[in-house]
Amino acid sequence: RWEDRMNFNERLKEIRLKRELTQEELAQKINISSSSISLYERGDREPNLTTLINISKTLNVSTDYLLGLTDIESSSSHQISKDGIRELIEIFLKEINEK
Repeated sequence: RWEDRMNFNERLKEIRLKRELTQEELAQKINISSSSISLYERGDREPNLTTLINISKTLNVSTDYLLGLTDIESSSSHQISKDGIRELIEIFLKEINEK
């Protein structure tokens, strides 16, 4: 479950800082508000599937890494593991159920 994933907010902040980006710079790159990045990093909000993928691509890390499914930061092909696919489907279904 999304709520059980280890340290999404911490991983996001850590990798953003490692890439030497401010919250504003990352937000501009993925076309969202800097307040959204702040909320993600505090753990007060979760990104939708599209935003998660955009963050992953922009920071050059796998979605699996951001979701806490692996400790390997990136893969050159951005392939998603079976667990990652399951997680993304769960997020997608959660978004549908909330609408």
